Amino acid sequence: MTAVLITGAGSGIGLSTALTLANRGYRVYAGLKNPQNIPPELDHAQISPLPLDVTQLSDIDQCVSLIGNEGHELSHLINNAGINIPGPIEVYTQEHWRKIFAINFHGPMTLCRKILPLMRRQEKGRILMISSLSAEIGLPLDGAYAASKAALNRASESLAYEVAPFGIFVTVVIPGSVVTNLNRKHMDEIPNSPTPYAPLYHTLRPSASGLSPTRLAEEIATVCERSNPPLFYPVGTQAQEIMTRVSTANSEVRQQIIREVSGLGWWFDSTMAPRHKYPKNNPRN
Repeated sequence: MTAVLITGAGSGIGLSTALTLANRGYRVYAGLKNPQNIPPELDHAQISPLPLDVTQLSDIDQCVSLIGNEGHELSHLINNAGINIPGPIEVYTQEHWRKIFAINFHGPMTLCRKILPLMRRQEKGRILMISSLSAEIGLPLDGAYAASKAALNRASESLAYEVAPFGIFVTVVIPGSVVTNLNRKHMDEIPNSPTPYAPLYHTLRPSASGLSPTRLAEEIATVCERSNPPLFYPVGTQAQEIMTRVSTANSEVRQQIIREVSGLGWWFDSTMAPRHKYPKNNPRN
């Protein structure tokens, strides 16, 4: 039986993808950072929850060893675990940068390094990186997350060409807005007052519109089953349209795209005016 390893399977996109693939007949190893809190949805005949903190090499080694010992062919590695700590670059500490890159970039790269020998022996395999439209455009308060995803995209591109001769495909899945709690989960780690960026913090809230995790999971499953998957796979109308526009945009057009996507034109305009001109009744509050 072919097996799939998914990181960050405890909630959101990872949980939906684990269930979607299990219902399609895959043997799913669901990596959980907190195995003490296993979601009841993972009580499924096709799913094996595993402790897997992608920042811990011991967890990664134990996970890879277990999959190898159980004798399943590992057909797919889905690097989904991710974190965002929204905040302005001026107030980020080294620890904030380290934490974001450890999970969003170094974790996936370490898993690839550990899984690739197994896939090369099989002479086939798929690696999916769950990235973000943020890798293509840098929005306010999104700098560290955007940087980590941009690094993931470029490293994945290099990886794809390195492993292609071994029958291994790499696909970077790029969704636009997804209805999750990603932006709110770690908001308290950055102070929002009395910094001059406080008005921006009032715009942060869980995404109320965009792709549902279930819809994105279906798209991920579709990529898993394609015979010749693409290297970059934008998911949803927003991601497809913006990536097309960005690919040929000059600096002025990029700025307009960022204004549209972020909804923060009032902030861009206010930074060119006295502080008292900040809108007192921001409609996004």
